[in-house]
Amino acid sequence: MASVHGTRLGFAFLLLAASAGEAAGGGLFLAPRAVRPLARGGAYVAGADDVNALSYNPAGIGEAPNSALFDMGLPIHSTTFTRSGGLPSVEGQGFGIPSPSVGVVHDLGLIEGLRFGLGVFFDYPMLQNWPSNLEDGSPAPQRYAIENFKGSGFGKLALGAAYSLGEMVTVGASFHLLSGRFVAQMAVSACDGVICTQPENTDYDATMRMTIGSFFIPGAQLGLIVKPVSILRVGLAWESAYNFNEAAELSMRMPTAPMFADASVFPEVPTAMVKMTIPMQLRGGVELRPDPFLRVEVAFDWEKWSDHARIDLEPEGVGMDDVLMLGRYQLQAMSIDRSFHDTWSVRLGAEYAPPLGQRPLTVRAGVAYEPSAVPDETLTAMTVDLDKLIVGVGAGYALGSYQIELMYAYVWMRPRTIGDSQSLQMNPTRPAWDRRTAVGNGDYRSTAHIVGAGASYRFR
Repeated sequence: MASVHGTRLGFAFLLLAASAGEAAGGGLFLAPRAVRPLARGGAYVAGADDVNALSYNPAGIGEAPNSALFDMGLPIHSTTFTRSGGLPSVEGQGFGIPSPSVGVVHDLGLIEGLRFGLGVFFDYPMLQNWPSNLEDGSPAPQRYAIENFKGSGFGKLALGAAYSLGEMVTVGASFHLLSGRFVAQMAVSACDGVICTQPENTDYDATMRMTIGSFFIPGAQLGLIVKPVSILRVGLAWESAYNFNEAAELSMRMPTAPMFADASVFPEVPTAMVKMTIPMQLRGGVELRPDPFLRVEVAFDWEKWSDHARIDLEPEGVGMDDVLMLGRYQLQAMSIDRSFHDTWSVRLGAEYAPPLGQRPLTVRAGVAYEPSAVPDETLTAMTVDLDKLIVGVGAGYALGSYQIELMYAYVWMRPRTIGDSQSLQMNPTRPAWDRRTAVGNGDYRSTAHIVGAGASYRFR
C-alpha cells in the first residue's frame, strides 16, 4: 500500500509532463502560418510561388523568382474558461510575441528549371499562459490542467529544391527540422481520501515544471504542381510525421502538508523520455487564373491526429524518498491514452491586382474552416483547440524590386461546453479515489486576432 502510493505520485508528475508535450505538435495551432498565405485563408498549395512554398508545397519553389522574404505575424489570443461547479472564470492569454518567417529562393545559376530554398518558419501557437492564483490569492480553478508555458518556443527549419519538368509539371522536396524548447508548469493533487478528504485542498497541491530543451526532430515534405492548361494549377503536398523521443527534466515543489515535509525526488535532476508522434499531413489545392491579375484557390488539408493516440513514458531511474511512512520507490515505463482523432480544413483564397497604373497593388482575402482534433472527453485548458473559422484579408504593394505585405486575420472559435470530461484531477492514491474531480468540465470561449507585415526582395 505504501509503496504504491509513492509510485503513483511520481507517475502523476510524469503524466502531466507528457500531456504537456502534445502542444509541441502540429494541428494545435491558431491559423495557417506566414503573412501572405494567411491573407488567402491558408489556400496556398497550388498557387505557392514564393519562399512560403517551403512550408506549404515545396514544388512552389520552382515557381518562385530569385527572392528573399521576411514577414512577421502577431497573434492576440485570449480564452475564457468557466469551470463547472460555480467556480470563477479565468482567462488565458497567448504568448503575445511575433511569429516570423524568413527565407530565400535562388537558382544559384546551376541548371535551368532548378531552384533551391532555405527558410525558418514559426507557427501561430495555440499555447496560452494562465494564472496560478486569482486576484484574492485563491488558487486558479484550471491549475490542474495548466498554469503556464513560459520559456517555450519552437519553429521549423526547411531546406528544399524544386525542378520544373517543362511548362506543365514542377516537383519539389524539402528537409525539415522541427526544433525549439518546451516548458510547462501545472499542479497535481496528492489528496488520498483518507488523510485528506477534500480533493482540491491546496495543502496537498504540488507544482511540477517540465523542461524539454533544445530538441531537433527531422521530417520531410514532397510536393507537385501540375498546369494542364494556362488558367489552371493543381497542387499536392505530403509532409511526414515527426517522431518525438526526447528527454524531459522535471522540477517539483512538494505539497505543504506535514506528511511531505521531508519528501524529495531522486535523482537530483529527474528525467524521463517522452515518446509520441506528431502526425503526417496531406494538402491539395486547385487554383484558377482566368486572367493575369486574378487568382482563386480552393485547398484542403488533412492531418492524421489519430496517430497521436498515446504517449509513452520511460522514467530514467526516477523515484521518491522520505514521504512520511513510505520508503524509496522506482518508477516504471507506462503509456497514456490521448484519444485524438483526425482533423481537416477546407480553405478558399483569392488575390486580385486592381487596374491602377502598373498594377502595383494586390489585394487578398480568404476563409478557412477547421474542426478540432480534440474530443470533448480530453479537452482541457492546457490546449483549447476548438472548431475554428478563420477570415483573412491583406494587401501587397510593389516598390521596384520590393514587395510590402500587410495582413489581418480573425479567428472565430465555436464556444464549447463540456459536461462529460474524462480528464480527471491527477491524484496519487491507488485505487483511484472516486471523489477526484474532472478538470475539463465547463465552458470554453476563445478568440484571436492576428496582424502581420512583411517584405520581399526580388534579386535582379
